[in-house]
Amino acid sequence: MEREYEIMIGVIVFITLMGIMVYNIRKAELNAKKMALIGMFTALMTIGAYVKLPLFMLEFTFQLFFCIFAGLLLGSRLGMISIMVYTLVGLIGVPVFSRGGGFGYVFQSSFGYILGFILGAFVTGKIMEVMKKDNFSVSIIASLAGVGAIYLVGVPYLYVILNLYLTKGYAFNAVLGFGLFQPIIGDLILSIVASKAVPSIKGALRKSKLTF
Repeated sequence: MEREYEIMIGVIVFITLMGIMVYNIRKAELNAKKMALIGMFTALMTIGAYVKLPLFMLEFTFQLFFCIFAGLLLGSRLGMISIMVYTLVGLIGVPVFSRGGGFGYVFQSSFGYILGFILGAFVTGKIMEVMKKDNFSVSIIASLAGVGAIYLVGVPYLYVILNLYLTKGYAFNAVLGFGLFQPIIGDLILSIVASKAVPSIKGALRKSKLTF
């Protein structure tokens, strides 16, 4: 019964994300080049899930790096779509997440960070679109905002799963310790690297009319 409940909730999450993605795809005016970029970042998110270092309760992966990169290079809508495609592929059972896949994955303590990647890519891309500059200063502001959005979703989700679903009884301060303070230094370093690389890569993509 519990397994059926997990699958039902996972299906609801899947349908909700699918609806949001379809809406944004209709607005994005996709062409072959844009679809190729979306596919590339979906693949990079998968690779990033398996480049990982074990931490207490979680694993440090390179997914945040590719998520932020997607927002910086593709903008809010395409960046978000690329992460949503990755998430939906994982939910249907393809093992693209760091611990597998399937509808029941929504009850993994790390799934909140995956949802946070969707918001993080959107926030990062939106700031880049609003500021209309590709320099390091704007890129790092957008990156840090995206990182903040990811943790804003990921940490509370981690707390809820650990305490309300798995009944572990962790205090929120403890969850902040291993869910935020433990991995964030590495994520900030990766965000700086992504921001430094943006101007030259963005220029090449603009010449090819592949980005906003």
